[in-house]
Amino acid sequence: MVRIPGIKIFVDGSFQPGRGAWAVSTPYPPEIMEELQGVTDSEYGDLYWSGSGKEEFYSIVHDAQTAGFAVAFHAMGDRAIGGVLDAIEYALGNESNSKYRHQIQHTSYLRPRLIDRCIELDTLHSVRGYFNTHDQWVYPYYFNETYAWTANRYALPGLDVHVYLETDFDWGSLGNRLASRTINPFLQLFGYVTRSTVAENGTIYRPEEWLSRHKISVEQALKIMTIEGAYSVFQEEVLGTLEPGKFADLIILPDSPLKIDPDDLKDLEVLVTMVGGEIEYIKEGFTLIEDQFSTLHTKSTSDTQSNFLTSGFTIVLISAVIVLSTRKSKKEE
Repeated sequence: MVRIPGIKIFVDGSFQPGRGAWAVSTPYPPEIMEELQGVTDSEYGDLYWSGSGKEEFYSIVHDAQTAGFAVAFHAMGDRAIGGVLDAIEYALGNESNSKYRHQIQHTSYLRPRLIDRCIELDTLHSVRGYFNTHDQWVYPYYFNETYAWTANRYALPGLDVHVYLETDFDWGSLGNRLASRTINPFLQLFGYVTRSTVAENGTIYRPEEWLSRHKISVEQALKIMTIEGAYSVFQEEVLGTLEPGKFADLIILPDSPLKIDPDDLKDLEVLVTMVGGEIEYIKEGFTLIEDQFSTLHTKSTSDTQSNFLTSGFTIVLISAVIVLSTRKSKKEE
């Protein structure tokens, strides 16, 4: 049940004491530097692998690749992202990244010129679905005229760059619909498609044009949340899509995400969860029609999907690591 597909390397800070700030190519404004006292002393943030450490950085990446591991890089600022792309290019040589799948986590502040390098190197990127749109005003404050670079990560899926879901979950986000680090997959889906957040009282915070200009469709978002996650850990042959031979973990929803109003994506809820061919969860008050559900184990994928759709339900991939197939349950085996 446990696999180790690679290693993680931290490349820059994250606006936390002891960890420094994002490593950026444009200086932080003086008023921001006053706020960052105790976090960073540099107006360009904190790049962990620089100067004499750069050679060691390249060597570590190359050695990990030689050992057969992917490398995931924590890189938030554009200066850090550029350094990571240099290290990946060095390690790959003339090989394709599809073999190793080195990836950048967060890609928070993406300089436009770096986008072409991401395409060229075929890098993978984790991108948060539920952006903190309610705090979008802080970005012009922190980054002056380059603040829109913080939305460039959302352009990547439309450029055929591999992007998978990042929640960066923490306990502080439990129950808080404003918290961008939510584990709720439907808020993540809602965020990808609308770039909005919602308050506990139902107020929806809409994105300004700079944040919403890179559109992500529901289809693209579902791909980000399923097959792309499987691809990032070399599991796309057994996870991530509804195909014969793949694991049969699934959920049933009351409505199709492809058909409902995008604002209603946030309100979707799971009616049934199936893991490994076994029903593990049924929502209280929901009645499952057993004779229809049992056909999931014996019919083909297309027959099974049609059976659920005619019953008013939609099968949706649950996540990058919980996906669908026609595998029989242990009881049937």
